[in-house]
Amino acid sequence: FNIFPKSMPRPRDHTTIEMSRFNMKKGVVGSLAQLAVSLCVYLTYPLMFYVPVDILMVPAKERFPEYHSFNVEFWLRVILVMLTFMFAVLIPHIELFIALIGALASSSLALIFPPMAYIMVSIIFYFFILCICYSKSVAVT
Repeated sequence: FNIFPKSMPRPRDHTTIEMSRFNMKKGVVGSLAQLAVSLCVYLTYPLMFYVPVDILMVPAKERFPEYHSFNVEFWLRVILVMLTFMFAVLIPHIELFIALIGALASSSLALIFPPMAYIMVSIIFYFFILCICYSKSVAVT
């Protein structure tokens, strides 16, 4: 069973698929496509820092109370962006590193967090039942 049409070449490995993104035709359409992709990455890149900055702003404000919170947030974002760029430059095969992080995160989501949630809910439910039984026994006596 062939899912690719006869006119479409079959990808042989992931490098073929990666390289196909950069094989745009030269000219106005190719340049506009590259510009659109670049603008999309440039404008949406700070969105992924919303949660880390929100978490790190509390200790940063405590560490630098004499500065305005806008300046602290601005420099925190600049440092985070520079760190990600530094990792991208220094790690030679970053796609393998990203795959490793994704595998660890998905396995922890699938195997570790559900039992932890079950244990937490069981403990809370146990203490809830214990409090109800204790309050009934106090009310009876």
